[in-house]
Amino acid sequence: MQEKIKTKRQLPFIEESTFALNFEDKFRRFGFTALILIIISALVGFFSSGYFSAKHDTNGNNGTHIEYEKFGRLMSDFTMTVTASEKNSTSYTLQLGDEFLQAFQVENIVPQPDKMYSMNNTLVLHYATSPAWGELSTQLYLKPIVPGYVRTTISVNSQPETAISQLIYP
Repeated sequence: MQEKIKTKRQLPFIEESTFALNFEDKFRRFGFTALILIIISALVGFFSSGYFSAKHDTNGNNGTHIEYEKFGRLMSDFTMTVTASEKNSTSYTLQLGDEFLQAFQVENIVPQPDKMYSMNNTLVLHYATSPAWGELSTQLYLKPIVPGYVRTTISVNSQPETAISQLIYP
């Protein structure tokens, strides 16, 4: 009996690269896992809003609370909430300093300030409140206009400054 011998059939004009075949095999095995890891990290907030991106900062005497996202996308809207409470205050002056005006475009401010102006590279929002308010909660709707690491400060009245930092992806 004759045994059939399997021979590898070569097609004319085709050269197989073992490196390319091995690379494709490894990519199929590990590429799907890498894709799933990227999707999960995006869902939990490594690239924008989510669990790992949400940040809450307070100043030294716990008078000012700031909620914002640590990670953001260039030209993508996000909200920053600044809550200030100061006893016996009839007005609030919110100062957004350092690189704030160069890094962000202000889309909307809720509630609208009574006065708003820029002084020495600082955005100043002035609220003339009644004593019944007790605290001020301001939402800033912002759009990052510069990619990279952004660090700025926020202060209310004569309270200590609160430094915030964000990583803006292009």
